[in-house]
Amino acid sequence: MSLKIIVRSFKMNYKLNILVGLQIAIVFFLLISLTSTICSFYSTYNPLKKELNNNGAYAFIDHGQNPEDKKTIRQKEEFQNLVKDTDNISGTYSVWLSYNETDLNAISYDDDIINWYTPEMKDGEWFDLNKDQENFVQVVVSDNNAGFRTGDEVTFDSFGNEIKAKIVGVMSQNSKIIGALTRQKEEISSQDLFVNYNFDIEEKTLFIFNQKSLLDKPVITQMNGPVFLRYKSDIPTESKEYNEKTLMKLNKSLLISYDTIKENSIENIRKRLVVLLPLVICISVLTITTIVSANALIMKNQLRTYSIFYICGLKWNSCIIYSVLSSVITALISMGFCCSLIWLIDYLELLHYSYITLGFKQLTVCMTNMILYAICSFLVSRRILKKNSPVQNLKSY
Repeated sequence: MSLKIIVRSFKMNYKLNILVGLQIAIVFFLLISLTSTICSFYSTYNPLKKELNNNGAYAFIDHGQNPEDKKTIRQKEEFQNLVKDTDNISGTYSVWLSYNETDLNAISYDDDIINWYTPEMKDGEWFDLNKDQENFVQVVVSDNNAGFRTGDEVTFDSFGNEIKAKIVGVMSQNSKIIGALTRQKEEISSQDLFVNYNFDIEEKTLFIFNQKSLLDKPVITQMNGPVFLRYKSDIPTESKEYNEKTLMKLNKSLLISYDTIKENSIENIRKRLVVLLPLVICISVLTITTIVSANALIMKNQLRTYSIFYICGLKWNSCIIYSVLSSVITALISMGFCCSLIWLIDYLELLHYSYITLGFKQLTVCMTNMILYAICSFLVSRRILKKNSPVQNLKSY
């Protein structure tokens, strides 16, 4: 019976409910967009936060070679032997492979970098370091039109040697990966340690490997690009100076401490949040105004109906409950419409370079707004219904 009352009330005022529903959907869209934008500010800092809290330094190595014997550096242990007082080294490498007589655009990551950050995936999954890679090494590829898809088993060539690989995932277009830098030393933050890879711009597929899986294979790799040096907590100044001199011999184009990157990252996020503050205030005011006005409008329009219900034996408290349930159902439909619209936009890639995404944080904000909407609906309904008697309400019509 209660559901029939709610449905009947909704049908009687369907035009108003649709108008209010669209208004609420717009608020949900703005809240999701705002939450997504704020989350994007932390998207490059949070993955590296734990590492940056250590004593260490970030370096950018250009085709690393041992300065003593000029041999190519193929693994982090070889690099670690060249520096002093380090707990761990995590680097990126160039991988020299070809496919159908065409050189690949290929890189590889040490395990730590793979564990720190997972790019946005279009299909498949990121690396599973617990899987055996003896027969087939795992590879993740960028979005492409060359026909490389998840599950494909591909045989690459390394100067006459076959390297068998299995594609475990395809990254989304414009996914962030740990890569090149574009800013000067004093300006570098965590945001600058990532680069967006776009197949339409690069015009070639990117292949990413797990460096450890290649060490026992007949393939040439070379440390090239970002390297993270985690120092021992009690590293003396002399060791840091020695490391800097050693890195100079390794074609180091950049060396910056973790502390500096962390400070710059936090300051960069703070500045962006300050810029966003007026928008946050505006959306908050709009949300509150929409919640109050929508509930008042619906309740005022249904006042006559609830007064008749009361005269027929339905108590005011029951009328209030039905009003709240009706409002919540309208809000749920609006949220479902908004989420479906965002999913469709993402699926069709209509806003490919936007930050609008649907995730746990966005849905949490929407559900919080839903709870506020229900509370407001209760307070507004209670105030309007109990302000006058049913007879007075009917006379006002």
